[in-house]
Amino acid sequence: MIPDEPRWRTVEVLVGEGEEGYGTGYRISAGLVLTCRHVLAASGTVTVRLATPDESVSVAAERVWTAEGAEVDLALLRVADGSLPAVAPAVLADVDPWSTGRARFVSWGFPASHDRESELGGVRDVDQVDGDVLLGANVKTGLLDLHRDDAPQRAGRRYRGLSGGPVLVGGKLVGVVRWAEPDGPLTASRVFSAAGPHRPRIAASSSSPGRAGSG
Repeated sequence: MIPDEPRWRTVEVLVGEGEEGYGTGYRISAGLVLTCRHVLAASGTVTVRLATPDESVSVAAERVWTAEGAEVDLALLRVADGSLPAVAPAVLADVDPWSTGRARFVSWGFPASHDRESELGGVRDVDQVDGDVLLGANVKTGLLDLHRDDAPQRAGRRYRGLSGGPVLVGGKLVGVVRWAEPDGPLTASRVFSAAGPHRPRIAASSSSPGRAGSG
């Protein structure tokens, strides 16, 4: 049985079987996957792949929503009921926009830097990213700057495919990776930025009011 934990909610997103585009997604409910709008820019069919140590399951997905606005690089996919293991609704939160400190985050994704050759042929494996969200940055756009712990060792590597990966603070989903500078920070869209143009605010959790990374 696959645990209902953040790592196993993270899936690979393929457009046109990966020939037209690829990235990462995060299951926010049993049937919905949150990803980046630009990952789905091509018109090809979309497949979602859940990989675990025991198996890899690929299912068809349909585009159901895309956000508008330059700073809101978000989209939703729907998979058929029962096609993937059941998960509870994800808990969404916002980091404190008034804080100037740092908050620890974790993320996973399927970047080109993890293209591997195996006995099954070429695969794109998962990467884990740990680091700090710089809470005092980007008050105008609402974007999140993510400084990964191993950034000096990762400079120049191929990050394509990490887009759409979850940004979790304290186990709550606060953002989605949208861009990766080879020698700089990752950036992410806040999950609550889709509510409209970013304004400093405390966003409510999907299940109860919550805030991550204050102080």
